[in-house]
Amino acid sequence: MTTATATKPPDPAALLSAAWLATPATFAEHLTADLPPDLRWTYARHLVYLAEILAAGVWAAAEGRTARLLVVAPTRHGKSELICRWTPAWVLTLFPHWPILLGTYEGQFAA
Repeated sequence: MTTATATKPPDPAALLSAAWLATPATFAEHLTADLPPDLRWTYARHLVYLAEILAAGVWAAAEGRTARLLVVAPTRHGKSELICRWTPAWVLTLFPHWPILLGTYEGQFAA
């Protein structure tokens, strides 16, 4: 019989030495930097702030603490792009063994 061993989270200091891995926003900005301007991640202060909160929640979860976040913002402000596209990709880059579940209220918006 084999027993599952808990995977130790990566060392934040080592990961953050690559500044582009600091938050989902820096991740998105880095990965889209060489794309045409209309395809690049759109920098906005509120999204950078949200990305910092998301990053804190992910690190809390990595340390075994429960992290929950409810984001309420007007339409067309980039929250879906950041939360549904860039955050899961960023999390899987840091923690490739984590399961990711993405839910939506309408099938048309599902990834």
